Amino acid sequence: MTLLLAARPDAPLSVSLSLGRKFWRAPERSRLLNAPFLREDPEFAFAVTAADARWPLEVDVVLTLPPAIAGETAEKQRRAAALVLSPRRVLLERGSPAEGRFGLRPLPRSGP
Repeated sequence: MTLLLAARPDAPLSVSLSLGRKFWRAPERSRLLNAPFLREDPEFAFAVTAADARWPLEVDVVLTLPPAIAGETAEKQRRAAALVLSPRRVLLERGSPAEGRFGLRPLPRSGP
């Protein structure tokens, strides 16, 4: 079942199954970096994985995206960040990132 979840709908079945098999046999870190939602944006993938390594699990994360990015695209990026940064919560903030196309910053949790 998990092999089929890694299959690609835009490739012939034999190629898709081969890619899926390679994906699931890879080490966890490689699997994460080769996930389609991170592979499409290497700069974002690097920033999120670096934040995961640097920040403690007890902080939440604020993802800042410009208002020009469509709501569906922004939510897709927030979910990708949340998957990598789990168990931290990732909150979406609209505004001008300090640098580049997006911004990530830690947010200490308030309360229990």
